[in-house]
Amino acid sequence: MRLARWWGAAAALTVLVGLAACAADKSGSGAPIDVPQLWVDRIDQALREPDVSDFERQVLSDYQVTDAEYKESEDRFVQCMANRGWAVTFDEGGGFGIAPLGGATLSPGATNADRDACDAATGEGTIGLVYREMRTNPSGASANELIIACFRANGLPDGQGVTPDQFGKMMMEPGYCPSSPAAKLCIMDPLGLHANEGWAGAAERWMIQDGCWPPTATATATP
Repeated sequence: MRLARWWGAAAALTVLVGLAACAADKSGSGAPIDVPQLWVDRIDQALREPDVSDFERQVLSDYQVTDAEYKESEDRFVQCMANRGWAVTFDEGGGFGIAPLGGATLSPGATNADRDACDAATGEGTIGLVYREMRTNPSGASANELIIACFRANGLPDGQGVTPDQFGKMMMEPGYCPSSPAAKLCIMDPLGLHANEGWAGAAERWMIQDGCWPPTATATATP
């Protein structure tokens, strides 16, 4: 079983308003002034969760996750799962494999319950996400800003003449179609983190499924 947790992929379809790097007032937060507002808001939200673990709070309280803290969160998760009869192996992208220890056969329901319990106890999911996302998007650009930058870098017409916030609203409109599978891929993976994982083919398949590709005489791509 292989699992991966991403803020980035979900955020690519979310309108993020007013989260430009270092643009907002941090006076109500204990975050250092050089931490982009996007990450201040995300970490503040995580720290407000009622079930935040003590270790999670300790790690996130300074608004950064060090290599050592990231590794410790994984080690804690691995040990927690081992205590419940599971062997966990992490990969570089943040996904992990789960297998029963000693060749035992356990149900998928038990796997999910134990995974969720260990994630809540160790905070590994949140800590890992913050660690990876702050390194792939250190400027704290919003999802919409990243998508439009991807359009520009690839010479695509999408998003021209609109602000990132306006484009985010356009993406949420019923019937919105990107201009091409390449534009859809920018929406799915604006930083190109999954370039070698078959996402280009998935982008085209989703365009076809949504009735956006191939283009027809009556179809018009939204800017």
